[in-house]
Amino acid sequence: MKFYVEFEVFESVVGADLVGQARNVAGPVFGALMSDSRVIHSGHFSGKRGGFFIVEAGSGDELMEMFGPMYDMARLRMEPYSSFAALLEFFKKG
Repeated sequence: MKFYVEFEVFESVVGADLVGQARNVAGPVFGALMSDSRVIHSGHFSGKRGGFFIVEAGSGDELMEMFGPMYDMARLRMEPYSSFAALLEFFKKG
């Protein structure tokens, strides 16, 4: 199943200490995700402290394993999705 995973660093993560801690967590997490074959695409948003991943995962538990270290520093949104082609087929069956 494909998931859209969006993250945005909490607004309360400010100052050298908290930002440093967040970077110390995010760096290794992002490195692991970028080398994970389940990550299909990723990017960061130029206008805010956040980004997204397109992930092929079998369950929410699998997503928790992948993104769990970020739970304390960022708001995460995880949405399963399918293609518009699948939606059109659904409409045709209607």
